[in-house]
Amino acid sequence: MNRPQRAEIEAIKEGMRQWQSPAALSASVDKTRSQFGDCVITGNQFSFWREAATGAAFAKLIGAGAIRLTSKDRPDLQIKLADEIVDVEVTEALRPGRRRNDEYRQDERIDEALKAGTPLDPGDRRRAALFSVPEPAGEAGRRAVQKLQEAQPLTETDREAVKALFETSPNFLRMTHEPDDTTDIASIQMIRSSLSAVCRGKAEKGYDPAYWLLAYLNPTFLYVKTEQVEAIMVEATASAKDAFTQVWILWRDNAYLCWLNGVPQINARRQT
Repeated sequence: MNRPQRAEIEAIKEGMRQWQSPAALSASVDKTRSQFGDCVITGNQFSFWREAATGAAFAKLIGAGAIRLTSKDRPDLQIKLADEIVDVEVTEALRPGRRRNDEYRQDERIDEALKAGTPLDPGDRRRAALFSVPEPAGEAGRRAVQKLQEAQPLTETDREAVKALFETSPNFLRMTHEPDDTTDIASIQMIRSSLSAVCRGKAEKGYDPAYWLLAYLNPTFLYVKTEQVEAIMVEATASAKDAFTQVWILWRDNAYLCWLNGVPQINARRQT
């Protein structure tokens, strides 16, 4: 994992604060992730990166001409439309109990254990079991990683296989997804609860009512039907309807307008 330096982070922020096309911001987002790995997804110091990633995807879907991060606490983003500049506040609906910075520290701990060839702590094994192993790993690499995940002792051959994987793919131990082992009903309840909580939290902070609110529904909620989630979007975001001019949800590469001037909508801008 390439540890970011403060000067590097500030330079990236400054670049993202310049007016640019959604495609250009998206390219900057991709470049930053390629440079620093998945710590941009979980680290507190990269909250701006997550706002930029969400904003770039959203701006593209609604056909915005330009976008930038702001240097102020609020709003998070500004989006340039044909005849106006819109202030956008971004929030994220996570699975209840999930904390991004805790995941970052856990990933660092797992990386260090695997590099050293030591067994994983029991609490780390479930997350490590979700990591992806690249095809070039071969049978020796897959066998070595499986042993580490199961806290089995490693042979010298196993250690060499893991070392080779880190040399060829420094970020190979990254999560591909977080399986949802709950029922559809329980998942929908979690989504409703998460969206309601973040929208209520933003509504209570006294933002300028001219702002738009953009709620990113985290893709850990993968195993539910799209129509089930769409059916609860208006209800789940209702607490923010009078606090923001527009309330949107970004999910599965689609942007949903849920509220416009306090009136329910559900108008999806789908990826084409």
